[in-house]
Amino acid sequence: MKMKRFITGALAALFCFVCGAQNVAVFGDSYSTFKGWIPEGYDIWYSERPMGDNDVVKVEDTWWKQVVSRMGYTLQMNNSWSGSTVCNHGYRNQDYSDRSFLTRCPLVVPEGNAPDILLILAGTNDSWCGAPMGEVKYSDWTVEDSYSFLPAYCQMLDTLCRLAPGTRIVNIINDGLKPEVTLGIQEISLHYARTTGCDVEFLLLKDIDKRMNHPSVLGMKQIADQVCELLSKD
Repeated sequence: MKMKRFITGALAALFCFVCGAQNVAVFGDSYSTFKGWIPEGYDIWYSERPMGDNDVVKVEDTWWKQVVSRMGYTLQMNNSWSGSTVCNHGYRNQDYSDRSFLTRCPLVVPEGNAPDILLILAGTNDSWCGAPMGEVKYSDWTVEDSYSFLPAYCQMLDTLCRLAPGTRIVNIINDGLKPEVTLGIQEISLHYARTTGCDVEFLLLKDIDKRMNHPSVLGMKQIADQVCELLSKD
């Protein structure tokens, strides 16, 4: 299985080399941060200095840097903010509208320069901070909806699909989240895949090794393996 995965990934990388590298953008929270690789002023988690006993201290060890390298992509942007939630409800009931995925999503797909592939790893902090779940809602969002996870995820994905209809959007789902978060992302992804012309899919991560609740070097490789396997299918 490992050899098959390697060969498939290598063929995909060769295809990108021959046909032109695809641009990829990363949209995430702490799992996707690294000092010097995200916008200035955003909170980071990973850097050259270890966080507790977590052993990720090189950008080359991050899941997204491995994906870009293995697949022969060009990294267009990494818009990741440590601790950010999809909705505007944050930790300690604070207002996270300055950093939420919902607020940042237009920055990830700038008009006229949308990426070929958008990798989204979101929902972990909504699950951890106890954000209200709300209800799945595909239109007519209110300000109140922006403070609940499910309608905020719908609005975020709707915005991305409208701004970048030709972008392949992969919603990566962390393991160990609340069932409402995991199932909600799957349901919402399937809805937009069925009802719009946007290329939307999801990837449910499995058995990721973590230290301090964040992917270790091994965990980062496991994420990269699973993402590359999905991307290599087409």
